[in-house]
Amino acid sequence: RGHYGRLLEGNLAPGGLEAAVTVVMPIALSFRILDVGIWQGRVVGLLFLSATLLVIYALTTRLFSPPAANLAIAALLLMCVLPEWHPVVIARQVLGETALLFFLLTGYLFFYFSLSRSLWALPLATLFWALAHLTKTQVRPFWLVSLLLPLLGTAFARRWKLTICLMIGLLASIG
Repeated sequence: RGHYGRLLEGNLAPGGLEAAVTVVMPIALSFRILDVGIWQGRVVGLLFLSATLLVIYALTTRLFSPPAANLAIAALLLMCVLPEWHPVVIARQVLGETALLFFLLTGYLFFYFSLSRSLWALPLATLFWALAHLTKTQVRPFWLVSLLLPLLGTAFARRWKLTICLMIGLLASIG
């Protein structure tokens, strides 16, 4: 109907606490492909969770080792403080947090590739970070610190290539 919002008794409802387009569009795609229903909406959250677990594994393997990655996944899935905070429960609710974590960590993974292999991965890192900002703005202060502190450290150490990469990633993702 050309309305980004909810329906209330078949009529267009005013804007409220809708999720970001990065969460709504995959659900709409799922509804278009699989028909409209509860499981068709929830499968999107579980797909985001599966992709996030793969990204966590890949990132941890590259930063540490495969055994450390196995332990990270096991800790994430088996050591939840409260049952309602378990990643599968959160993913089934199709909240923005699971998509946010996927976009944020995928951005870090591509940033790692841009530093270790090819600078062509830097635009992908900034794209995924921008999607993370679009999904939930609460991530911005933590993400800023995660790039500003290394930026200051590399500038102080006069590692200019790394400083420029950090600056490009920071500025391109915010804009």
